[in-house]
Amino acid sequence: MVKLVEQYLTSLKRLVSQGGPQPEQDEMLSDTLFSFYKDLNSSLLSAIDVAQIRDCMSFTPETMQGFAYLKPNGYAGCFEIIDRIYQRYCTNNPLLYNWDRYFQNQAAPQAVRNRKDYFMKFVDSLLNKQEALAVLNVASGPCRDVLELFQSERDLPLNIYCVEQDPRAIAYATKLCQPYLSKITFYQSNALRFSLQQEFDLVWSAGLFDYLHDGLFVKLLKRLLNRTKIGGQLVIGNFSSTNPTCPYMELFDWQLFHRSPDDLRRLAIEAGFSHNQIDIQSEELGINLFLHLQRV
Repeated sequence: MVKLVEQYLTSLKRLVSQGGPQPEQDEMLSDTLFSFYKDLNSSLLSAIDVAQIRDCMSFTPETMQGFAYLKPNGYAGCFEIIDRIYQRYCTNNPLLYNWDRYFQNQAAPQAVRNRKDYFMKFVDSLLNKQEALAVLNVASGPCRDVLELFQSERDLPLNIYCVEQDPRAIAYATKLCQPYLSKITFYQSNALRFSLQQEFDLVWSAGLFDYLHDGLFVKLLKRLLNRTKIGGQLVIGNFSSTNPTCPYMELFDWQLFHRSPDDLRRLAIEAGFSHNQIDIQSEELGINLFLHLQRV
């Protein structure tokens, strides 16, 4: 066991000493992290061993991996790290830059950026079919997807209502989307407690359901169905159980409920949807799944 931990530490310390992995070392690092992940899940490593391995890496909030692990906003997947992913943030510190380059090149961050594009294209497709659109955006985060949607065409016949629990996220999104606030309304509330009575053409939640166990998943689906117009759609994002970035995310304690298409169908049926109301799609990498539910 000691030898196993020493192997991981030696490999990671070598990368730290040179300022992170060089591009030609990315595959080697990913293989090392996959081995670490297997051993962690097979109980070959103790909590002390894991702490040693984490301590030897550059887990400073200046890096993406350090920000994710330290969680300065108190939770994984906060508005700030999601917006850093959208913008492909990399530190200017040359001793740390390659860690951020490695992070941003992983499949999961790429899928998050694809998720933003998926939302924009889907809303655009709906606008091609109807004259105006009311959208409920649940756990709206930084709202860069909303910003870019309005930037693509200033006079979109679109109103977006954003439900977000974190007031810091709302403040951030309000500043970011300032030119378009006449078409954006923010509500600070827990997704399970907000009391809007309006129904929407589209109810969208990109990243919240990744953090919900099955019982809460079903409960919130039922609740959001009641906010969806007859003929409207409820669309839920969830990371796939095939996410290849899992070993790396596990290292900095970014925990998700990964699900397969069959898992999503099963939960939708538990929430009362029939098979013909369910469609499952994904962004282009197939890592971020989207559960489309039609209200009939």
